Amino acid sequence: MREGHVPAFLTTSPRSFLVGCTVLFSLPFLTLWFGASRLISSTLALWAGVVVSAVGIWVATPQLTEDSNLWPIDFALLAFSTGISLSVGALAVLMVEKAKRLLLRR
Repeated sequence: MREGHVPAFLTTSPRSFLVGCTVLFSLPFLTLWFGASRLISSTLALWAGVVVSAVGIWVATPQLTEDSNLWPIDFALLAFSTGISLSVGALAVLMVEKAKRLLLRR
């Protein structure tokens, strides 16, 4: 890798941001059926895991830590963007669960 060149990260390009948001949106569909009765706490736990793993990758990659002078702003943007995708996915799971319950009653 060239000096001063930052590798691709979740928020550096529109394509990686779209892929990241798609994966984060689909994550509740794959995992929240384990804790469907505790949707808010399960979503918060997913979000915390995503943020901790992204920060871990960020800290472990020297190019990201050396080239980023605005890490508090980047961290806030990362936390907000991942939280929005996970929240929308959790709301979609909630709507599917409610629709399933309504259809089973009839």
